[in-house]
Amino acid sequence: MELILKTKFYEFNKNKSSGELKMFNKKILLIRSFTLLFTALILIFNINLLNAQWVSTGGPGYSSVRCFGFSGTNLFTGTWASSYPGGVFKSTNNGTNWLAVNTGLSDTSIMALAVNGSYIFAGTVNGGVFRSSNNGTNWVSMNAGLTNPTIYSLGVNGTNIFAGTYNGIYLSTNNGVSWSFTGLTGYLIFAIESIGSNVFAGTSGSGVFRTSNNGVNWVEVNSGLTNTAIQCFTVIGPNLYAGTFSGVFLTTNNGANWTNTLGMAGTIVNSLCVSGTNLFAGTAGGGVHLSTNNGSNWTSVGFGIPNTEVNTLAISGTNIYAGTLSGIVYRRPLTEMISSVKLLSNELPVDFNLSQNYPNPFNPVTTIKYQIPKSDYVSITIYDQLGKEIQRIFEGNQKAGYYQVTVDGSNLASGIYFFRINTADFSQVIKMSLIK
Repeated sequence: MELILKTKFYEFNKNKSSGELKMFNKKILLIRSFTLLFTALILIFNINLLNAQWVSTGGPGYSSVRCFGFSGTNLFTGTWASSYPGGVFKSTNNGTNWLAVNTGLSDTSIMALAVNGSYIFAGTVNGGVFRSSNNGTNWVSMNAGLTNPTIYSLGVNGTNIFAGTYNGIYLSTNNGVSWSFTGLTGYLIFAIESIGSNVFAGTSGSGVFRTSNNGVNWVEVNSGLTNTAIQCFTVIGPNLYAGTFSGVFLTTNNGANWTNTLGMAGTIVNSLCVSGTNLFAGTAGGGVHLSTNNGSNWTSVGFGIPNTEVNTLAISGTNIYAGTLSGIVYRRPLTEMISSVKLLSNELPVDFNLSQNYPNPFNPVTTIKYQIPKSDYVSITIYDQLGKEIQRIFEGNQKAGYYQVTVDGSNLASGIYFFRINTADFSQVIKMSLIK
């Protein structure tokens, strides 16, 4: 724009008076100043946009993080490595510090953790099951009746504890004091999950089996399951999700039929977890992905995790945690990835637009409306007056339409803030005021 104005200025200079030339020159300087200011603001916003990502909480740093467990405010990780000591590590401050808690563990190759009331269970590669009743201070071997000591998975259903091994599945009805074999001889059990009285066992290459009578009988439930290498399960209401060597599968009828969710085919899914109706997948080499519509679409949300081999995911409070092959645990606030965005209309807008929030000023909740004329990757972010990112309201792919999102400023101080929409083809910033 400035180049065009300069060209016109020289043409203008031929015929106009000195007063008119001075006025025109002032306009050029004003435009130049505005351009520099706008560029600086965009640079600040783009730099701070990168701050919303996963952050390292440390962790063992040498043993692969295989599993998580939560007991009250205590976060536990189970680790294992063939050439380094592993074991259980505990954090009481959301991962800021980690402490090895392995007293009594004769085998520190941990493959599974489970919590039932005040008891924490650890499944090991060669030592069977251990139990702690004091948040990991001490562990006791709990292997009576457990003739297979290689534990790959643990699951809790009411007062029952299930242990999946490389050769079938075991049940304890007394918190590990004794175990009984419940079947599935010859199957390696990688995952255990429950919906009501139905317990599901995921195998390494033979799909899913279900029991409704605590293992007295197991039924194969693989219709529609085109990949039978099951890595993990999770549940949202009546929906059971299975992570496999080729994407995520969903059943809404206790395994009678399975459908392959879109967008993850060919991806090894190591772990699944949920927050409300939001589904997260930790993958082998692809980081973390999020679906907000039962797996119909997936968005990559793993920015900030340099080791994209995510073995396990877990949610505690307002944070999600990712355990990686490198032995590092990463943490990210859920609010940076999920939000209360609502599609108001499928009618196709003509242009992009971001509207002033309403009410404004607000205390503490306000609504932001925006529109996008085509499918695009959208982020809605809040900044303070210094350009520091405060909150990522939404980030993901959206189809064309009219939207609104609710912003909760309960945790913010009174003051001036800016909210920004950013897509591949559009960016806009608007000021808003919070008054408490």
